[in-house]
Amino acid sequence: MKGIPWYASLRFRFAAVLAVTSFAIAALLGAWIAHVALGDARDQMREQAAATLRAGTATYETTRTVAPTVQIGEKGLPSGLAQRAREHDDIVTSADERETWAAVQAQDGTTLSVRLPSAPVVERWEELARTILALSLAVAAAASGIGWFVSGGLTRRLRRAAEITLEGGDVQGHDAALARLRADADGAPRRDAPRRTPSGEQDEVGVLTGVIEDTTRRLLLKIQQERALTADAAHELRTPLTALTSAVELLDDSAEAERVRTLLGRMRRLVDDMLSLAREDAADQADRDVVPTEDLAREAAGSGPGEVEVQVETPGRVRCDEQLVVSVLESLVLNAVRHGAPPITIEVDGEEIRVRDRGPGFPDEILTDGPRRFHSIGPTGGSGLGLVIAQRRLERTGGTLAFGGGGEARSGEDRSGEDGPQGAVVTVRLEPAS
Repeated sequence: MKGIPWYASLRFRFAAVLAVTSFAIAALLGAWIAHVALGDARDQMREQAAATLRAGTATYETTRTVAPTVQIGEKGLPSGLAQRAREHDDIVTSADERETWAAVQAQDGTTLSVRLPSAPVVERWEELARTILALSLAVAAAASGIGWFVSGGLTRRLRRAAEITLEGGDVQGHDAALARLRADADGAPRRDAPRRTPSGEQDEVGVLTGVIEDTTRRLLLKIQQERALTADAAHELRTPLTALTSAVELLDDSAEAERVRTLLGRMRRLVDDMLSLAREDAADQADRDVVPTEDLAREAAGSGPGEVEVQVETPGRVRCDEQLVVSVLESLVLNAVRHGAPPITIEVDGEEIRVRDRGPGFPDEILTDGPRRFHSIGPTGGSGLGLVIAQRRLERTGGTLAFGGGGEARSGEDRSGEDGPQGAVVTVRLEPAS
């Protein structure tokens, strides 16, 4: 899936965990087998040394001579081995990584001993260790391959559900995601229909992906219906509004006629906003150029209503559609004029541009949930479409919109001693030019 590196995918993690676990189990099992085998080999060396010494002792007791493999005396014996030989009537042995000893005290009190090199045991251990390591790596490779293959079926369905959900979260991808869902399931599922993935699996992953796709389909259908309603209503209202405007022009200059003209003006602005939003919903991603953020702020301040001050904290360069961003800033300034209070400032801070006023601020639902269609804000009312249109235009050019209180947006600034309302701030975040 796009945006997820291979090393962070569930498929890779599942295969890696299975490989590490298999390697650890094979290595531990091999180490235990090697430990047992090494103990057996050392026991065999002890028995071989004892058998050689037993034969040499018999020869010494009979002929008072010894074979070349048998040593007479305590010289060179490991520490404590001669003492043990004197204390025991039978052969005693000692072994380390280099050599294996067997010692016994003859009937005349002479100490006889045999030394065998432990090199065969060490070589056997090294060969066994190499075999265990190779076998563990082979088991880990086989387990990772099996895990990669088995988890592919699970993660493929999860990736598909995630891709459709991500497409649905992107306004530009609504239609594509809904088309993919409709291609797999003919229309929206019934409430009593079993949850099924396109391949029909009914395991836990199948049920989960089915729920995700069903939920995404329902949400996308509602979004599509809302978009269609906005466009259709705007087009249907234009004709009667045009006729109504012509009729209102014939009224006199009385207070009632002026009130009708005011209400008609609000209706015309609402229809214009609905048409603008419908065009934004249907528009493609905009082309982007590298533009200084200061130029965007000054252009918006120069064409906006009233006096707007531009404050540059940190210059920056961004990649965006200049006309779209300027239109968004102009809309935010107009919104601040209508619902806020002066002074109104545009602050430039790197890739961020903030529009700040000193009015009553945004309602709590705007700060928590963002703007919603046909949801009025502020004491003066309104359709709520202005901020939605601004948000959609920023999405087309790769930017985002954030809302906060006037005292929250600028870090390091203390406004606790100021009187009056702290106002509202809208932060436009754009893609930095790399």
